[in-house]
This record gives sequence, structure tokens and C-alpha cells, in this order.
Amino acid sequence: MQAVQKHPIVILACLGLLASIVCIYTTSTGIGLSPDSFYYIASARSLTEGKGVSVPLGLGEYEYTGHFPPLYPGLLALSSLSGYDPVETARWLGAFLFGANVFLAGYIIYKLTKGALLVACLGALVILSAGSLILIHSYAWSEPPFFFLLLIGLHLLSSFLEDHRMGFLVGAGVATALAFLTRYVGIVLVMTGVFSLILLPKASLTQKIKYLVVYLLTSSVPIGLWMVYNQYAAGSLADRSIAYHPVNIIDLKRLLKTIAEWLTYTEKAGVLQYILMAVVIVSGLCVLVGSAVLFFRWRRLNREMDLPRVSVWPYVFFTFLYPAFLLVSLSFLDAQTGLDTRILSPVFITGVILLATFLASQYADAPAVLRGLAWVFCVSLICAYLISGVKVVQSLHAGENKGYASKDWANSKLLEQIRGLPEGIPIYSNGQDVIYLLTGRPARGIPKMYSPNTMRANERFEEGMQSMQNVLKEKKGVLVIFYELQEQRRYLPAEFDLNELLPLKRVTKWSKEGSLYRIEQ
Repeated sequence: MQAVQKHPIVILACLGLLASIVCIYTTSTGIGLSPDSFYYIASARSLTEGKGVSVPLGLGEYEYTGHFPPLYPGLLALSSLSGYDPVETARWLGAFLFGANVFLAGYIIYKLTKGALLVACLGALVILSAGSLILIHSYAWSEPPFFFLLLIGLHLLSSFLEDHRMGFLVGAGVATALAFLTRYVGIVLVMTGVFSLILLPKASLTQKIKYLVVYLLTSSVPIGLWMVYNQYAAGSLADRSIAYHPVNIIDLKRLLKTIAEWLTYTEKAGVLQYILMAVVIVSGLCVLVGSAVLFFRWRRLNREMDLPRVSVWPYVFFTFLYPAFLLVSLSFLDAQTGLDTRILSPVFITGVILLATFLASQYADAPAVLRGLAWVFCVSLICAYLISGVKVVQSLHAGENKGYASKDWANSKLLEQIRGLPEGIPIYSNGQDVIYLLTGRPARGIPKMYSPNTMRANERFEEGMQSMQNVLKEKKGVLVIFYELQEQRRYLPAEFDLNELLPLKRVTKWSKEGSLYRIEQ
């Protein structure tokens, strides 16, 4: 055992390597693609063409919105230097980052628990086998680099709180700045740093002010410059407007469902997995009750509590601030903010780190029964995650659950027809993203009836419809409607509405896929 303890980096690196191999395997039939992937990949290709962070509309026109920060498209654009397409780069980048994130999570647990290698390995295994994280790293999404920068930023901030070395603080600020340039929700990491520094013990007011100035300058100036550019280029700081659209019961149900899935992931579960989940719930409740009993017992005996060290603070602050910010965003900034496993995944990672640290530190002197229950909880949870993780891997490898890269889209007759259209004709569609990703043809979106972000009516809807009609008529363009996307995009006019508003003539119809129209001449 002592020999093993001498090589924690190697052991955790092996787990990271295994995670990368898993991701390479899941994406062997192609990386997953979604509407967000469209913006990342299209922007990356536009960058290589010198068009900036924008998406093509066809006819040589590009659209810039600033809705997404630039770092992830910039990373994908680097592929052009070696001749790779951004889609392929996204696959290998996701695989590398999955390994790096598993390693970092394990290493952070190892440091916070003062060398509890077994606990660190168990925590890394949870991250590695979590179906939601496998799925996220198998898509062309910005979450993988965000996780990487988040973990580095929290670790460096944690290290600074321990020994006050300015290099750690600057490093934390730089990592935070890069995370902020990857996803706008990086603002929560800035808030985490501010809270941690304000409450820093054994530091004078002058020192705290100095630390805050250094941290805020390094973490926030880059995104500030980016938003100034957004305001100049697109007339908005981040393509979002403040509007009140309160959280509803559907959002709260989705939140509770997501949290429940973290402990009881039962998609296509078998008997063994249900048994394991029952063990997880029962043992987890026992551990929770046992912890409460120990707490009040220690208070009654006037024993000094082993409170979390200052190095744990950043993880605690982030874990609570992140969902709080999402609720604010959902209510005032972006009504499309989904409280699902993807959006809440950063809290899952920091939650695993905190749970592992808590069990390793607080249960060291606990009664043998409670320690045993804690181990039962951890081992059964990991076993259940491994089973569900294997199922997710098999599903992705078979080409399922990959969004636009799934088999149904790959075999689309309607998309095949679009590929055969003459070059240069304009295409309008309720699925301009899927057309671009799977055919390479740029397309324009149908005018929105209302904004999905603010839920406000589009005052220029009629003007947009008239403009679309003119372009389709003058340039002999086509209008493509995908039936599968109509339910998802209710902010767009449906096929029936379009036939009422425009003089359309159906050219072809694929009963399960959609229709292709032209304007009657």
C-alpha cells in the first residue's frame, strides 16, 4: 500500500487515460451534434475564413450575434493549422478533456483529503462513469473546456487561500478569465473568488482589497473587452435582454428530476441496477442521519468540530452560487436556460469533490457502523454508475443519442435532396443548423414569432416574413420544414401558419421528415 501511495499521479493519470479511451470509443461513429454545436462549428470555420465569430447565411452573408463567448470556437479553429475540420477537432479535444477532467477531479480530492488516494480514485471513478458526463464529452459542446478551466481555477484559488502565494491568485484569475470566455456562466466562478477573498481569515482589510483588485483585473478584464466588442458589433453585450419570465413548475420539476437522476440513474435499468439504487438510497439516508447525530453529539459533549478547511471554501461557494445564478438567469436573462443534467453538470462535479472530501475527513473517527455504511453507499453508487455508464457508452458507440449525428438524421431523404440542390440558391428553414452541419450548405432561419430568450413578441416578424418571401421569389430559393423540430421550436411559425402567410407550393414531402417548398411564381 505504501508503494501505491508514492505514485498517486500515475494512478490518477491512468484513470484519466481510461476516460479518454472511453470518449474516443463513444465518438468512433462521429461526435454528437446539437443546435449549440452548429454555432461553435460554424463560428470556427468562419474564423478560419477571416469572417470572425459568425455563422454563414448563404449568398456570401454572415451573422454575428455574440450569443456565445469566443474561446471554444477559437480552439476548434486552430484545427485549420493542421488541416483538420472543426468537427474532427471537437472529437479529439473532447476525448483529451474528459481524461484531463477525470484526472483533475481525482487530484483535487487527493489534495483536499491530505493524501486519501483510495477516496480520490473512487471520486474519479464516479466522474468517469457518470452517464451525463460521458454524453457531454461526446458532443461538440463548450462544457468540457469549461470543466477543465473551472477545476484549475478552483484548485488555484483553493491553494491561494491556504498559503497566500500571489502566483496562485494570478493563476486562478487567468483560469477564471478563460472559463468566462468559454461560457458566460463563468461569472459564477468570479463571484466564488470574490466571496472567498472577502471572507479570507487572518487577512487585513488592506490585504483583502489588494487581493480582490488583482483577482478582478485578471479574471474579468478579458470578458469585459469581449462584451465591449459585442456591443459595438451586435448592439448587445451578450445577445441577452433583461425581461421577467419567472421560474415555473416545469422548470422546478426538471431540476428535481436532474438531482434525483444523479443518485438514481435508472434509464433502461435492469434488476441489478434497481437493487443497487435501493442500497444507495437507504445507505445514503443512514449516512445523512448518522452525520446529524454525530454533529449534535459533538455539540453536546462540547467537542471541537473538525470544520472544513479554508481550501474547501471555493468548492462550497461555487456549488451553491451556480444553481442560484441559473435561477436568476432563467427568470430574467434567458428563458431557455434548462435545469437539466447538462446545464447543472458543473455542480455535479464539485458536489462529488465535496462529498468525497466530507466522507474522508468527517468519518475518520466515526463509529465503525457509520464508516461501513459510508463505504456501502460509495461502492454501490459507483457500481450503479458503472452499469449505466456502460449502457450510455454502448448507445453512443452505436450511433444513438447523438443529436443531429444520430442514424435517423444521417439517413434523411430530405437532407439528401438538399444536398442535390443547385449551388447559390437561398435556403430558409426551421432547421438551418442541421442543414449546415449535415450537408455543409448555409441556410437562414425562419423569422421568429417571439424571442425564446425573453418570451417577448417579435415586433419585426411581418417585416421578416415579407423579406423572406421576396428573397425566395426573386432568387428561386426553397423553404424546408422539418417536422421533428416544429415541436421543439414553437417560437417559429409551423407549417400550417407558413402556408397561411405565404403563397407556398410544395415541391416534395417526406411523410415522417418534412417538406420542401417554393414560392408560387
